[in-house]
Amino acid sequence: MNTQNPIYRTCVFWIAIALPLTVYGDNGNLPAQTAFSSPTEQALPYSGTIPDSRNRLTAVATCSAYIPSDAIPEDSFKICQSSHSGENEVYACQTFTTVNGRYRVLFKGGRHPRAITRINEKGDTSQILWLDTKQTNQPVCDFPPPIEVPAETTFIGAGVCIDETGQPVPCSVFRHNGARTKTVYDYLIYYKPDGTGPDYTTLVYVGENRNAMSAELAYQIGLGLLKTRCCRQSGLEYIKHAYELFPNSTAYRTSYLYFKQQLPVDVKRDQVVATEGEMK
Repeated sequence: MNTQNPIYRTCVFWIAIALPLTVYGDNGNLPAQTAFSSPTEQALPYSGTIPDSRNRLTAVATCSAYIPSDAIPEDSFKICQSSHSGENEVYACQTFTTVNGRYRVLFKGGRHPRAITRINEKGDTSQILWLDTKQTNQPVCDFPPPIEVPAETTFIGAGVCIDETGQPVPCSVFRHNGARTKTVYDYLIYYKPDGTGPDYTTLVYVGENRNAMSAELAYQIGLGLLKTRCCRQSGLEYIKHAYELFPNSTAYRTSYLYFKQQLPVDVKRDQVVATEGEMK
């Protein structure tokens, strides 16, 4: 565990995310090069437990359909075992606590869990609430990134990776597709198996951020139109377009919400002025 092998662990995880199957067990022997070709990556070490990341996690973590809205995640992802599929398999699990009890969500890759269960105080399953064999009401989970990862990243999924010693470890992916950035990166986070927090992360280059330029142009055009008397509503629409492309951008979001509140009275006045000008 102390000797990092980020390329192997990265590729193994991408098999887990790309396919709705575990990399541990039946798919553990898939060749690493089929998962991700020529990754550009950078290993970013963690230093111990991250207390701030837990506060960040409890603020916005959700898992729809079967987890109560008052649920609070316990610690980080951890390795657990379950035989609900008929075989004793390894999963990346997240435990939630509510006023009515504890819940566990089991992942093998992606945002859709393989199972959701109720557990007792000892951590044993007391009730199975959902299995991936069901075809309806498939739950979708969302988690914020640890504190070292940019806040505007998007949760892509969680799964089971294999470390360089052949042992399963929980891992997750957060995509950084931010405004005003030229490239898209994925942060692949590897957690300690016992749920005590992240171990380290690998930064993987995904590709060009194709929407960044068009969003920034729309934003700047919108700001310019908002200074006119005839076209303020059009300016708001341009800023709205930038905001819709990058809803996590603080600049785009705050500008859109601010001008949206300011415009209703101003737009009516500007429309009158424009109409009078056309009639002359």
